[in-house]
Amino acid sequence: MREHLLDAAELVIAGAGIDGATVEAVAAEAGVSRSTVYRAFDNRDEMILGVVGRAAQAFGETLRHRVVELDELPLADLIVETMADVVRMGREPGLNALFVGHDRDVVESLIRGTGTVAEIAHVVLLDVLELLTPEQRRDLRDDVELNEVARWLVHVGLMLITGTNEWSTDPEQTRLFLERFVVPSIVRARP
Repeated sequence: MREHLLDAAELVIAGAGIDGATVEAVAAEAGVSRSTVYRAFDNRDEMILGVVGRAAQAFGETLRHRVVELDELPLADLIVETMADVVRMGREPGLNALFVGHDRDVVESLIRGTGTVAEIAHVVLLDVLELLTPEQRRDLRDDVELNEVARWLVHVGLMLITGTNEWSTDPEQTRLFLERFVVPSIVRARP
């Protein structure tokens, strides 16, 4: 039943956004009563985080496959390619509905609160970074750890996904931003 309700919540969020994802709307979409939704989730926020968690897991699988596909690339290129993919996927209509066009307080609490998007994404991204080859790991700056890299990339990714400036909306500008500002914070400078 929980999966069925998460499916319904995804549909409601895709159509009406987070603001429209009420327990009543999800119950109606799922063809169940409100009490059925409350038996599966303590509250609306838990239901929305369930959708986010499931999306993050699927997102993580896609990233894992992408990192394995690109294992021949130097770390700098891998970061640019995968983060550009993250931004592109995050701006797709389904996921984008979670972040854009809503009350800023709602989005901020979803992104930064306990057990939220940033924490879920950090765990997923750290797992993905564990797939780096020994050659790619050697390119990491000496003063950074994978855990820090994962946290930084999550924040950069969320900024680019939720942003409205050219770095966020123009794929070429996104790549330029990543190359100029993100890669040097992670990857050793080339002599």
